[in-house]
Amino acid sequence: MLVNESGIILASKDSKNTFSDIRNIIGNQTDYLLNNSEGIITLPSSYLIFYTSPMLGWKLLITIPYSQIEEEIIKSIVLILLFVFAALILLSIITLIILDKTIIRPLSTLTDITKNITETGDLNQKIDVDMKGEVGELASSFTLMIAKIQEQEGLKNKAFAELSSYRDHLEELVRERTGQLEKSNQELVIEKDRAEAADQLKSAFIATMSHELRTPLNSIIGFTGIILQGLAGPLNQEQHKQLTMVQQSARHLLALINDVLDISKIEAGELNITREPVEVQNTIQTVITTLQKSAEDKGLRIITDLSSKPMEISGDPRRIEQILINLINNAIKFTEQGTITIKSIMNGNTIEISVSDTGIGIEKEDMDKLFRPFHQIDTGTTRKHEGTGLGLSITKKLVELHGGTISVTSKPGQGSVFTIILPALEGTS
Repeated sequence: MLVNESGIILASKDSKNTFSDIRNIIGNQTDYLLNNSEGIITLPSSYLIFYTSPMLGWKLLITIPYSQIEEEIIKSIVLILLFVFAALILLSIITLIILDKTIIRPLSTLTDITKNITETGDLNQKIDVDMKGEVGELASSFTLMIAKIQEQEGLKNKAFAELSSYRDHLEELVRERTGQLEKSNQELVIEKDRAEAADQLKSAFIATMSHELRTPLNSIIGFTGIILQGLAGPLNQEQHKQLTMVQQSARHLLALINDVLDISKIEAGELNITREPVEVQNTIQTVITTLQKSAEDKGLRIITDLSSKPMEISGDPRRIEQILINLINNAIKFTEQGTITIKSIMNGNTIEISVSDTGIGIEKEDMDKLFRPFHQIDTGTTRKHEGTGLGLSITKKLVELHGGTISVTSKPGQGSVFTIILPALEGTS
């Protein structure tokens, strides 16, 4: 493919990709592609190698599927095995033929002669060549024995020479194929080392960001809280207002950092959840208490319609709260007036929890963007709301880690309903 500086595909073997955005293909690795003149990007099923034209600034992209590399390796191995098997079969046939002619038959003749000599017990005895029958045959065989042995020795040497020739040819062929295989293995090791180095760099970056950003932010939140409580002295109204804004901004930034770290762990498959009984109604009430003030500040009313029956799921209490906080906070964020309604019901062996609002709603064509990382619905009102677009993506992943599903229905201007379905704890009815 040929890609310009903005990531637009100018030419492609697949015409469907022409003039589309390269981000649709390589996703969050686009920045690495656009910011580097050359390199290798690892995709789910292939390697992508790119080079930047120094004059035009355009990038030439070539993809090499993993299957192609594996196919080449397999072809080499199969070819070597075929040569080995063919050579072994050929050697076996030649050996059997030669042994039959040069060893088995002469040995049979020699055995008969030796048997007769053993029976007579005297090699120097005079043999009457006029004798007929078995004794005459023994005399003739004994006379020709030395000549016959010499003749067979020559044939045997010839057979050994042929075997050596085949052996040398086979060793040369094996060495050639082995060299090709070693070269391919070395290339694979280099690519593996590069991938491991990139993964280690990512892990180091996440660890550094976790320590270097969250620690000072927690300090800012803590110290501003102490000052707001008046422990360091009285504050006037404007100072209290400004410090409150500082604390809220720090908490918001900490939440964004935590979201980025969570999505990184989820994508790396390193986010583990605990398993213990979680009482659904109590968890919902706890989350509502936490977010009640945010709703009241916008003049919104939170309504609950919870089942009277005890409902429990097996999961991570902190992550279940995170799921509910993300959904309810999202509803509050995109609702300017009206209500937020939280319902829970038991449906067979599953528990359904829904969060509905009377907010701006979602256009049908924007539905597929909801659960993508770093995506927000691109409408006129959406742009004034804060966030990285990670909340719903993290929520979906956490629900799936608990063995559940999440769905959404919405009408523009009338609101949205997010529904999560989680398996009930065994024995809950």
